Amino acid sequence: MKWLNLIGAVAAAFIAPMTTIFSVVTSKNYDGVGKMSRGQWLAFGPSLAVLLLAAVITVIAFVKRDRSKRFRKPRNWRLISGLPWIHRVAVRFSQDHARRSARHKDKITEYMASLLDDASEATIFSRDLSWATHTRAATALDRLAAEGNLTIYVHKPRSRRLSDRIDSLVEQGAKVLAYTHPDHPRVRFTRVRSSGTTTLAVGKEDKSHHRIREFRDPNDVTFQMANCLTSIEKVWRVRGKSDRAV
Repeated sequence: MKWLNLIGAVAAAFIAPMTTIFSVVTSKNYDGVGKMSRGQWLAFGPSLAVLLLAAVITVIAFVKRDRSKRFRKPRNWRLISGLPWIHRVAVRFSQDHARRSARHKDKITEYMASLLDDASEATIFSRDLSWATHTRAATALDRLAAEGNLTIYVHKPRSRRLSDRIDSLVEQGAKVLAYTHPDHPRVRFTRVRSSGTTTLAVGKEDKSHHRIREFRDPNDVTFQMANCLTSIEKVWRVRGKSDRAV
């Protein structure tokens, strides 16, 4: 009976943390390929730590309990009975963060789509081109690729879907160059030409939020650096089959 009670205590103690992990992994703030952003870990990490600490304390309390007292007494179940409440708070916090993260990503995708809608030429420096599967953005990219006015510098995609999407753009006429160094740049930018005006949109993560700043003055140092980075093509190579996600 002693070991049966111990097994029950351990199972009850770890049910809440494991359920929380499942809730986060299946929510929208998880990219589905085994990686979470820093902001997502900041939201999820503390709640998981509290749950695991409560689980450990529960097991210790059971092991160190006075043998003259039965495990079924209320004081011995106090920590375990509180775990569902902690779990509820943790999951709610994680889901709220997931909704905020999804809304933020939608805004970025809509911005990129509007930037490319009227573009006659575009150069994109991206980590994985994750927003390129959005319907409106995809339509603009397909048009630019077919016109031969799309150049993309991209790191190795993290999924087969993105690899297929990039291959499709290449087949339509886009020029895609890959960089495979693991320490990919954290700053991404898109340069578009529309109605004789060139706009440079630079994106950077700031405290788990992706912010975009526009530049329109060709004499601005940021504008010039972007031009230099994309013009030194001898350090780039044309994307090949080895750059596909497996």
